[in-house]
Amino acid sequence: MNKTGQNTDVSARLNKLIFEAVLMRVLPMLSEENLTEYEKIIDSKEVGEVLWNFLKSKVPNFENIVKEEEEILRKELEK
Repeated sequence: MNKTGQNTDVSARLNKLIFEAVLMRVLPMLSEENLTEYEKIIDSKEVGEVLWNFLKSKVPNFENIVKEEEEILRKELEK
């Protein structure tokens, strides 16, 4: 694998870690109705932008939560 491919792989892994951390924080904030809608999105395999927009519309301060999780990961990586 060339250096560009390695960077892409590392970036994808970091994004996945951030997304998982965000999900751990925001899923408990969703109502039962919104959790059902979340599950439908996951089951339909329409993750990515559809899921992102859904969470952004349902979770107050969603973008701040994402930034906080990015910062937490950055600090962990600096150790």
